[in-house]
This record gives sequence, C-alpha cells and structure tokens, in this order.
Amino acid sequence: MEEINRPKRKRPFLKRKLSIILLIILFIIILITAAGSWYLMNAMGPVKSSEPKEVDIEIEQGYSAAQTADMLEENNLIHSEVVFRYYLRATSDSSIQAGHYTFSQDMPIRDIAGQLEEGPNAEPGIAFTVPEGVWLEDIASIISDNTPYSEEEVAAELESGDFIADAGTV
Repeated sequence: MEEINRPKRKRPFLKRKLSIILLIILFIIILITAAGSWYLMNAMGPVKSSEPKEVDIEIEQGYSAAQTADMLEENNLIHSEVVFRYYLRATSDSSIQAGHYTFSQDMPIRDIAGQLEEGPNAEPGIAFTVPEGVWLEDIASIISDNTPYSEEEVAAELESGDFIADAGTV
C-alpha cells in the first residue's frame, strides 16, 4: 500500500495557545478573588482603630436591617451598609433588637451585629440578698454594704418610701 502524505496539523500551536488563554483566565479569577477577599476583610473590620470614639444610637421598634445598617454607616461605625446587611443575612438567627446602643468605632461588624442581636445596653445593676424576717435597720446595712451609700442615707430613703414611686412597677 501506498503511504498517503497528509499535511501535519498544527495542534501543538493550538494546544499552546489554549494553555496560555486558560492560564490568563485562571490568573484573572485569582486576582478577582484576592481583591474581593481584601475588600471584605477591610469592610468587616473596624472603621477606626486609632483614636476611636463611642457613638450612641437609638434603634426604633420595627427598624429593618437596611435602616439599621444605614444608621450605622451614617455614624461612621461600619464601612459598608451592603456588607453589613449580607453579614446579618448570612449569620443571624434572630432579628435586631430595638433600643439604645453605645458602639465604638474600633468594633468590627461581628461585634456590632452580636450586640444588636443580644439587645440594648443594660444598665448595670446591683444584686444582694435580704433574708426573710430581717428588720429595716438590717436591710439598710445590707444595702449600704453593697452600694456607695451610707447606712443612714439608705435608712432615710427606705423610711420615706419615695424609692417605690421612682422604681415604677416592681
């Protein structure tokens, strides 16, 4: 049989060209991923880590995540309201609690979102136990031992009864 002379195909050139195109596409994907990761890391971090200031905000009942994120961004507590909303959507099990909050500009999104889910800043309280059957003078002594007030000040307040009206519902 006779050999048929076929022209050689230029496959090595095509394979080489395809490899170069694939490497360029891979490089672009890696570059976009790295840039996106850098942006997210910066957006989720604190706004100011040097000389941060504390900011008081009031979250009204019924505020949406978008309204809350907008308020946080206006008060320079977060970098991006969009990133904050997506963070809440991805991590939150519960809704944002209404109330008065104090945030610092050195808080990352994770801490701000956690505080918004826990609820507003609770005022510090004092806990003590008054045993049953104790006289008023002894109660004044117990309270003065657990507070900065003297026993005489506490006794005068207990005897006046004004503290009950100031306390609201007991």
